[in-house]
This record gives sequence, C-alpha cells and structure tokens, in this order.
Amino acid sequence: MIVFGVDFIVQKLTPQIEPDTPKEINDMNEMGASVHGSVQNSINLEPAPEQDLVRMDEAAKQKLQRMGILSGIAIALHNIPSGIATFTAGIEDPAIGISMAIGVGLHNIAEGVAVAAPVYFATGSKRKGIMWCVVAAVAEHVGGFIALAITGKENNDFAEGTLYGIVAGMMSTITMKEIFPTAYTYANGRIHLVSNGCLVGMLLMALSLYFFKYVGIGR
Repeated sequence: MIVFGVDFIVQKLTPQIEPDTPKEINDMNEMGASVHGSVQNSINLEPAPEQDLVRMDEAAKQKLQRMGILSGIAIALHNIPSGIATFTAGIEDPAIGISMAIGVGLHNIAEGVAVAAPVYFATGSKRKGIMWCVVAAVAEHVGGFIALAITGKENNDFAEGTLYGIVAGMMSTITMKEIFPTAYTYANGRIHLVSNGCLVGMLLMALSLYFFKYVGIGR
C-alpha cells in the first residue's frame, strides 16, 4: 500500500502521456531523420551530431523518471535499518562497525545504479541522477541518528524486523510493477536479455552477500 501510495503521488507530480512502444518510437525517429536529411540536402547543411544515447518519447521518459524516484524512495527506506545496524555494530565493536560500513558501501553501488540510471536516461541530467542517489544515501545516516536517539546501545529487534519487512515488500512491488515491465518493453522482444541480466544481477548480489558473510558482516 505504501509503494502504491507513493506511486500515485509521483504520477500526480509528473504529467502522464500515453506511451509509445520502442518500435513505434524508432519508426518515428527514422521518418523524422529521413525528412530532416532531405531538408538538409536541399539547403546543403551539415547534419548536426547526435546527442542522445537513447531516443524516447515523453511518456517513456516520464515512466523511467517515476521508476527511478520510486527506487530511490524504496532504497532510502532500505538504508535506514542498514544505518541502524551499522551504528549498533560500531557501538559493540568499532572494528566490526568499520568493516560493516565498508561492506554496505560496496553493496550500495548497485543500488545507486538502479536509482541513477532511470533518472539520467529520462531527464538527460547527471545532476538529477546523482541528487536522487544522495537522497537514498543520506537515509543511511538518518538511520544512524535514529538508532542513537531511540535505541541507543540496545537493538530493537521488533522495530528493525518490521521495517525490513515493509521495505522488502516495497522493493518487490517496484521490481514486479515497474522494473520488469520496463525491461521487457525496451528489450524489443529479446527476452533473453532481461532473463540473462536478471541472472547476472542475482549472481552479483549473491556473491556480495556471501563475501559479507565470509568476512563476518551480516547475519
């Protein structure tokens, strides 16, 4: 319910346009390029260099931007208990706290890509992509301050378990509702790209979690 509520708010803040499929967008781009080339030939102008890496209509850009914002919010909430756990570990043993902070930082690289990439491709602005990454990253520090203010040196298992459960549901919903449909749309029928990418991502996350467990980080 939380993620649907946030999605509703984000949709209201970003005007919606009926999306075209990537094939339709490519056809329109080819038609436009043909007409543009004819006009250039008739007036002997040099073609302008291509600036965009990916061509998208406004509806596709709005969808990608919404997906990036939702991912940023979910990851920000996910980072709050991570900050609490890091703070608690640091209180018990500074060496473990430092190791956990480094491990969580490496773990967050993939999360930063998940937030920044959709926003960047939707807006073309690196600044906006980085901004949402910063929003998600600051939540980790917020979690540390929450642990300091509320739990102190004691770990509240009930609150932490509840928050992790809520965040797990939010991230699962975003994955099924936004990320997978968008990936299949832009795969243009090449489903193996999505499947292989999903397997590679799962493998990378599994290896990182195994590494954290090996060095004593995690539960």
